[in-house]
Amino acid sequence: MRLNKRLLAATSVVVAVLVGAVAPAQAAGSTSEKSGQYCVVVLGKASNPATISPELYRHCSPHSFDTRAHLQDIEVQNELAGILAATNAVTGGEVATSAVASTHLFRAWSAAGYEGEYWDYYGSEPCDEYGYYWNPSGWWSTHLSSIERGYQSNCDRVRLHTIDGSAWAEFNVSLSNLTSTYNDNVGELQIWNG
Repeated sequence: MRLNKRLLAATSVVVAVLVGAVAPAQAAGSTSEKSGQYCVVVLGKASNPATISPELYRHCSPHSFDTRAHLQDIEVQNELAGILAATNAVTGGEVATSAVASTHLFRAWSAAGYEGEYWDYYGSEPCDEYGYYWNPSGWWSTHLSSIERGYQSNCDRVRLHTIDGSAWAEFNVSLSNLTSTYNDNVGELQIWNG
């Protein structure tokens, strides 16, 4: 039953994202962004490279956990296979489930120097020249302080935009300090292979 609920939720998310009805993170029906949690998130490739990547999956815990091992768990792999099958059916894509657990894009940290709470972000496909767009609405937009390059990730560039959109800059990943302009002030992030 759990898989069927996830399939229905994933299909709804993909359809909503494609028609622009709701924001991906809100549509996922998952835990809201807040402090006191460690999470793993899987982002899908957007149908248009200039749009926010849809959130396909999220699992959170009040305790630090091995996100890579979590995604490789057979039950989670089966759940992700269902989500990706539903996504592929709607978008016409051909995303392989095996790519999900091997595409660790980045780790978002709540404090400078790769300290504090963190969320791990994985991609549904390997990082390419278009990469992934993340809209850290909610708690992360005012608490993101450092970004660590993902495990064996070929995502090596990041573009940050301030919450009000008044400034943006490109950096090499990893960033142990987002500078005074972007520390706790990120409205949009793009990470890609450059």
